[in-house]
Amino acid sequence: MGLIAEVLQFFRGEDGDAQISEAKGDLGGEDIVTAVNYQATGFDGNPLPGDYMVVVPGPEEGTFLVVGYLDPKNAGKAREGDLRLYVRDGNGDVQGEFHLTNDGAEPDWEATAGALIARADRTDDLFAEVLAAIDAGIAAAVSSTPGDGGTAALTAASEYLDAVLGLKSAGADKGWVT
Repeated sequence: MGLIAEVLQFFRGEDGDAQISEAKGDLGGEDIVTAVNYQATGFDGNPLPGDYMVVVPGPEEGTFLVVGYLDPKNAGKAREGDLRLYVRDGNGDVQGEFHLTNDGAEPDWEATAGALIARADRTDDLFAEVLAAIDAGIAAAVSSTPGDGGTAALTAASEYLDAVLGLKSAGADKGWVT
């Protein structure tokens, strides 16, 4: 059985060797609960006070686990099959979002343009490093190819990479920055 609590506080800590995050929430009346936060691996997001959290009983008597949060302030925009990530300020106002749509269109960015442009300015160097690493990997992989020693395969792979990854930008030149 799950319970719904209003988030009061979110904090990080340790449990032995494990880095954990916990949320304190108000179940109503005098009932306050502190629960270990479980999110998808690789996802690091903090709820805000006033959000709601779903808690379920933990493995030990009197312990709880957070299995999800609800932002009661901002309406969802994602359509069926979409994925939308957004960030909020301390007041809960959306400050930026990344929206992948179900129609395969280019990602829709809405954020402070300066933050995205600062990242896009570094992409030429990043792509050059990525392409160099890929070229080196291909060269190593095909060096043992019989006949021409893999030269034809390396040339074809390099031409493919130049054509496909020749963007040289993470999207600022595509109008993704608004």
